[in-house]
Amino acid sequence: MALENELKDRRIKELEAQFASWQQQTKLLRDLQLEDVAWELGLNYERERWRVTDTSLI
Repeated sequence: MALENELKDRRIKELEAQFASWQQQTKLLRDLQLEDVAWELGLNYERERWRVTDTSLI
């Protein structure tokens, strides 16, 4: 029983660490500008419209 509890506690700590890592990554991604994300996706904002600049997306 003690070993089982220890394994569960260890797993909880691993999951908490993974969750904290995901939270940090999410915070970094929220700081990206929309235009930078769009550009990486092959889009460009021209004449008040998003236009595809990378034809491999079509």
